[in-house]
Amino acid sequence: MTIIILFSLLVAFVGLGTYMVLMKFFLGIDYLPGGISVIVVVLIGFGAQGLFLGTFGLYLTKILKEVQGHTLFSIDEYLPSQNNDDV
Repeated sequence: MTIIILFSLLVAFVGLGTYMVLMKFFLGIDYLPGGISVIVVVLIGFGAQGLFLGTFGLYLTKILKEVQGHTLFSIDEYLPSQNNDDV
């Protein structure tokens, strides 16, 4: 799960870096017309989505590991039956 989170951050930063580099340094404009702007937005969106899904997966994994070893009930005291008619 940690790998997914790190990969998602990488994708988001690549998208953001692509936006920053292409916009400011090479083009000198404040927006990117056309398909590049769509790709940048999609990269940032997928990166954020992967980050949240990875974090949620880590949370669920911790809950599963904590719950796996526990029983649903515990017996404090064993009381033998009062009847001798038990079959």
